[in-house]
Amino acid sequence: MKKKCIWKKIAACAVAVCLAAGSMASLTGCRGTLAIAMEEREKNRVVVVEDVSDLDLTSLYNPSNGYQYREAQWLIPQNQLEQALNADLGEGQPYSTDGSMIYVETTGVAASLNGVAPTGASVVLNADGLFSQVMIQFELNENLNGQALTELLDSVLDTLKENYGEPLKDVSEEVSYEEGTATRNGTGRTLWWEAELENGYLTTMQLVTITLTGSDTINSMLLGFNCYDPAVAESIEAEQASAEAE
Repeated sequence: MKKKCIWKKIAACAVAVCLAAGSMASLTGCRGTLAIAMEEREKNRVVVVEDVSDLDLTSLYNPSNGYQYREAQWLIPQNQLEQALNADLGEGQPYSTDGSMIYVETTGVAASLNGVAPTGASVVLNADGLFSQVMIQFELNENLNGQALTELLDSVLDTLKENYGEPLKDVSEEVSYEEGTATRNGTGRTLWWEAELENGYLTTMQLVTITLTGSDTINSMLLGFNCYDPAVAESIEAEQASAEAE
């Protein structure tokens, strides 16, 4: 498994609601991971998917495909992706200024994590219409208390480390989230694995957990995968840095 120690944090592109960015950052160029997770939670928070099968955490890497979701090949068009996942993605919506599209799907794409049902799943096709990212959001409050969440994370993390080694990055940070007139504060943790493909593209697997406090406590977990051209990501990062400096 060829790994390249690159840690990219691409600034958020006007993300209205942030829940999981900072590490899913180089997700084809527009968001950091903690911000993405929060956005995904907001989109899917009222939908709880129950009838899904468990994701095999031991088959999330392939030498020719890098880190992958359910063995779906990267950079394939929508019709081939729907066949691979046995899902109908429906209509997409603009995801960022680079022309990528996001498809919010809660049944055909989603998979449970150690028996915990997700609130939803999202797939991203890049500007060329090719599969480049998938995010599975797990809203844990109805199923787990704080202690059980810790146990779940430890269990998942042990499995990932056993099969894919130590993460390239393990980052914790404080987060805040505007909910109506109230502000929720909390903490987020992102773990990131990375592998390079023969064509020079990078693939990543990211495990994100977020705890927000307020009138109640919200526990969320996101498992995400993406494939991107590091040269394009670096170009976007440079453009954003230049715009911020002006």
